[in-house]
Amino acid sequence: MGGGGNSYKVPHMKKEALKKSGRLPETIHCGRDVFDTGCALLNEQDLEKVMQDLAVQTAVDLEMSDTFSAMESIGINDQEDEEGV
Repeated sequence: MGGGGNSYKVPHMKKEALKKSGRLPETIHCGRDVFDTGCALLNEQDLEKVMQDLAVQTAVDLEMSDTFSAMESIGINDQEDEEGV
């Protein structure tokens, strides 16, 4: 990885080959008014709050993942319990 820098080189998409094979990603066009409205809505957002909320949710998700991993490692599985009944 680039260590947090901006030096990552995006791999070439080879658009001509994708176009010939019919797998070129679709592009969406919109009017200037739609674009401007979208930009205005994005500018109204508090990016710092959005990032904080995302960090909190990510921490919760990681904690839940750790909990599930621990349960799996000790053999807790509802399906096995139901099948054994």
